[in-house]
Amino acid sequence: MTLLNNWEATYFNFDEKKLETLMDDAVELGVDMFLLDDGWFANKYPRSSDRQGLGDWEVTADKLPNGITHLTQVAKGKRVKFGLWIEPEMVNPKSELYEKHKDWVIHLPNRDEYYFRNQMVLDLSNPKVQDFVFGVVDNLMTNSPDIAFFKWDCNSPITNIYSANLKEKQSHLYIDPQIRS
Repeated sequence: MTLLNNWEATYFNFDEKKLETLMDDAVELGVDMFLLDDGWFANKYPRSSDRQGLGDWEVTADKLPNGITHLTQVAKGKRVKFGLWIEPEMVNPKSELYEKHKDWVIHLPNRDEYYFRNQMVLDLSNPKVQDFVFGVVDNLMTNSPDIAFFKWDCNSPITNIYSANLKEKQSHLYIDPQIRS
């Protein structure tokens, strides 16, 4: 299977028309799948750089007014599969998710936050975070069932390693993320 990923062609600078043109190029090249990479989500802090929006998994209305389902249907009409980039375990400090749930981030208490690639890791030992991450994927699959592939990146190591959820069981953070406190 071959795919065309929009990232190198557009980075964060795209809209529906530009993506549809890239899909035409993919068809002309004989590509099997078109993959929409980073930059398709967030509205309060639209994902126009790696400094904001990560964690806010609603489609950016200005870029994609007809949503992901529209793009999957366009791809289907062109006989190419559609893939989508996600990273639901990460968050930017400049995001609605972070504003609402700062306590969901892995972070050493009484220490300055440390950002790698302008982002932090969500605490997957927290059942609310697990439900959130599951919900991101479930919502995308439910609302756009023709998504054929997720490019699920993990672009950051875990820094400031401490889980408020695990309390005295900090050694379990890497080995037992399903622990429920």
